[in-house]
Amino acid sequence: MKLSGKTFSITGALPVSRDAFAAFITRNGGEFHPNPKRSTMYLIAADTGIYGYTTKMMKAEANGTQIIEPDTVCEWVGVSLDQIAANPIAYTYGSVDQEYRAQAAKSLNGEQRTIKKATAGLRES
Repeated sequence: MKLSGKTFSITGALPVSRDAFAAFITRNGGEFHPNPKRSTMYLIAADTGIYGYTTKMMKAEANGTQIIEPDTVCEWVGVSLDQIAANPIAYTYGSVDQEYRAQAAKSLNGEQRTIKKATAGLRES
């Protein structure tokens, strides 16, 4: 995985949701921290608008965290931020594959068992 062993946090506005970009990071082997920690290696500084320098940037700088652009992470993986923004599902959550189908089936079976248990003593009116 291209981001294995790397930890990230985000500040500023991205062309995709933070959840989607966090999923992109983890899908490619990285670890995402909603707030920078001492163990966070990179703070992704997107468009910070009128704020310019954010609290997360100050915390990251104090912790020795490297501040990088979102495009840098995308380059490491081999895609552009525009590609992710154009098709976030494909780059963040992926297509429906066998693993996803197995997880979905397991979840559905668990829900069906719960419903059966909950309705076992009920009679139809």
